[in-house]
Amino acid sequence: MQLATALRQPGFAGHQIFVEDGEFVYTDEDEWWASLWSHGLRGQLEKMAAPVLAQAKTEVCQQVQGFKQADGIHTLYRALFALSTKPEY
Repeated sequence: MQLATALRQPGFAGHQIFVEDGEFVYTDEDEWWASLWSHGLRGQLEKMAAPVLAQAKTEVCQQVQGFKQADGIHTLYRALFALSTKPEY
Protein backbone atom coordinates (compact mmCIF):
# COMPACT_ATOMS: atom_id res chain seq x y z
CA MET A 1 0.00 0.00 0.00
CA GLN A 2 1.41 3.40 -0.97
CA LEU A 3 0.37 5.02 2.29
CA ALA A 4 2.38 2.53 4.36
CA THR A 5 5.41 3.10 2.10
CA ALA A 6 5.05 6.86 2.51
CA LEU A 7 4.98 6.47 6.30
CA ARG A 8 8.03 4.18 6.38
CA GLN A 9 10.26 6.58 4.45
CA PRO A 10 10.45 9.25 7.20
CA GLY A 11 10.89 6.54 9.86
CA PHE A 12 7.39 5.87 11.13
CA ALA A 13 6.57 2.36 12.35
CA GLY A 14 3.66 0.27 13.60
CA HIS A 15 1.24 1.33 10.91
CA GLN A 16 -2.46 0.84 11.25
CA ILE A 17 -4.43 1.83 8.21
CA PHE A 18 -8.21 2.02 8.21
CA VAL A 19 -10.44 2.43 5.20
CA GLU A 20 -13.88 3.98 5.39
CA ASP A 21 -16.27 4.18 2.49
CA GLY A 22 -19.15 6.60 2.37
CA GLU A 23 -21.91 6.53 -0.18
CA PHE A 24 -23.61 9.80 -0.98
CA VAL A 25 -26.84 10.01 -2.95
CA TYR A 26 -27.59 13.20 -4.89
CA THR A 27 -31.18 13.75 -5.93
CA ASP A 28 -30.37 15.20 -9.35
CA GLU A 29 -27.59 16.33 -11.67
CA ASP A 30 -27.52 19.88 -10.29
CA GLU A 31 -27.02 18.67 -6.73
CA TRP A 32 -24.33 16.24 -7.90
CA TRP A 33 -22.58 18.96 -9.94
CA ALA A 34 -22.64 21.32 -6.94
CA SER A 35 -20.91 18.63 -4.86
CA LEU A 36 -17.96 18.68 -7.26
CA TRP A 37 -17.18 22.20 -6.07
CA SER A 38 -16.70 21.06 -2.46
CA HIS A 39 -13.52 19.01 -2.88
CA GLY A 40 -10.34 18.65 -4.91
CA LEU A 41 -11.95 18.90 -8.34
CA ARG A 42 -12.92 22.50 -7.62
CA GLY A 43 -9.48 23.79 -8.59
CA GLN A 44 -9.77 22.31 -12.06
CA LEU A 45 -13.31 23.62 -12.54
CA GLU A 46 -12.29 27.13 -11.52
CA LYS A 47 -9.60 27.19 -14.22
CA MET A 48 -12.15 26.67 -16.99
CA ALA A 49 -13.52 29.61 -18.96
CA ALA A 50 -17.28 30.05 -18.51
CA PRO A 51 -18.26 28.63 -21.94
CA VAL A 52 -15.97 25.62 -21.50
CA LEU A 53 -17.32 25.02 -18.00
CA ALA A 54 -20.91 25.17 -19.23
CA GLN A 55 -20.14 22.67 -22.01
CA ALA A 56 -18.33 20.37 -19.56
CA LYS A 57 -21.31 20.47 -17.18
CA THR A 58 -23.71 19.59 -20.01
CA GLU A 59 -21.58 16.67 -21.20
CA VAL A 60 -20.81 15.27 -17.76
CA CYS A 61 -24.43 15.51 -16.62
CA GLN A 62 -25.47 13.59 -19.74
CA GLN A 63 -22.90 10.88 -18.99
CA VAL A 64 -24.03 10.64 -15.37
CA GLN A 65 -27.48 9.59 -16.61
CA GLY A 66 -26.03 6.12 -17.16
CA PHE A 67 -25.31 5.82 -13.43
CA LYS A 68 -28.48 7.41 -12.11
CA GLN A 69 -30.70 5.15 -10.03
CA ALA A 70 -34.33 5.53 -9.03
CA ASP A 71 -33.41 7.45 -5.86
CA GLY A 72 -30.66 9.59 -7.40
CA ILE A 73 -26.99 9.61 -8.30
CA HIS A 74 -24.87 7.44 -6.01
CA THR A 75 -21.25 8.40 -5.43
CA LEU A 76 -18.81 6.41 -3.34
CA TYR A 77 -16.00 8.23 -1.53
CA ARG A 78 -13.16 6.45 0.25
CA ALA A 79 -11.08 7.82 3.11
CA LEU A 80 -7.86 6.33 4.45
CA PHE A 81 -6.90 6.89 8.07
CA ALA A 82 -3.42 6.04 9.23
CA LEU A 83 -2.01 5.68 12.72
CA SER A 84 1.71 5.30 13.17
CA THR A 85 4.47 6.11 15.62
CA LYS A 86 7.88 7.59 15.09
CA PRO A 87 10.49 6.17 17.44
CA GLU A 88 12.57 8.81 19.21
CA TYR A 89 16.25 8.88 18.42
